[in-house]
Amino acid sequence: MKFTDNARIPTGKTDTSRESRDIMQKKGLSNEYRTRVYNFVLSIGNATYDEVMKATGIIQATAATYVSFLRQQGWLYDTGQRRLTRHKRPAIVWAARKKPVLVGTEIKKCTRCKGTGEIEEPIWKEGDPEQ
Repeated sequence: MKFTDNARIPTGKTDTSRESRDIMQKKGLSNEYRTRVYNFVLSIGNATYDEVMKATGIIQATAATYVSFLRQQGWLYDTGQRRLTRHKRPAIVWAARKKPVLVGTEIKKCTRCKGTGEIEEPIWKEGDPEQ
């Protein structure tokens, strides 16, 4: 799989985060990094951020950003498994979908705001949208 849409990757709130994202997009690295992360996870079946970072050579913050973005787009999902990183900390094990289809949304408590708010999360499944 090769991503070519040059989708706008979400960033942090700082001007430097946005500037970094814009530079990466202009250089075409956004599609390249998304492709590298996705293809690595797909090729081995599942992986943690740590494994993605080590195998692709992408630094941790960048690898985490692309895994998160691919999750939001339905290409990667949390398997529910956890595996220890090389620093002996539990990490989410991610797996890849070959053809994500959006089937709806659900309201969840926001974990970033200490459960005081709610967010709408997409619900994805594997499949063909024509079916």
